[in-house]
Amino acid sequence: MTVLPARANGSAASTAAVMGRCPRGNGLVTALLTGLGSRWTVTGVATIEVLGPLSVDGDAGALPPRERAVLAALVVQHGDVVSAEALADAWWCERPPPTWHKAIQGCILQLRKVLGPAAIETRSPGYRLVVPPEDIDACRFVRQLARAQELLALGEPDRAGHLTGDALELWHGRALIDVESWEPGRVEADEHFPGLGPRCRRSRR
Repeated sequence: MTVLPARANGSAASTAAVMGRCPRGNGLVTALLTGLGSRWTVTGVATIEVLGPLSVDGDAGALPPRERAVLAALVVQHGDVVSAEALADAWWCERPPPTWHKAIQGCILQLRKVLGPAAIETRSPGYRLVVPPEDIDACRFVRQLARAQELLALGEPDRAGHLTGDALELWHGRALIDVESWEPGRVEADEHFPGLGPRCRRSRR
């Protein structure tokens, strides 16, 4: 199993190895790589980290488990409307209680208190996370790797390696761990961030 370096230090081969695991696909990753940054008009909200246990502004205890799962589900579909039913599924795994709808409304209310009232829009049939991509660590990771790949193609391995190292420093555990039992979250983590969490942790030792 390949161990990725925390800093590639100009090594084109090491940087290329990271590029080979660069996220691709739908949902969060597609939204980032297709340049949708102009859609995000909300500013001054908290930063969200999902490359490990979910945290807000670096505080993993800022939210209780249910709110963390709902927020992680919104991050997976960043910029798209996520139905209330899907958010309930992210936490209760297809076995929601009779009061699930009110419970999800309460989660959204709590998340707005923490992130800012404009961070989550109400859109039928659910909700949409509209925080800027730069306020989500997974978004920064994808963009930094994409830029590093461009630099490598331009013959600038030193700059590419430095940027790759910065991207790896964003990791602090398994991606989207708070929704690993929810199929869309599991697919996003397994297909688009395959095994990078453990590798990144080892690379910093």
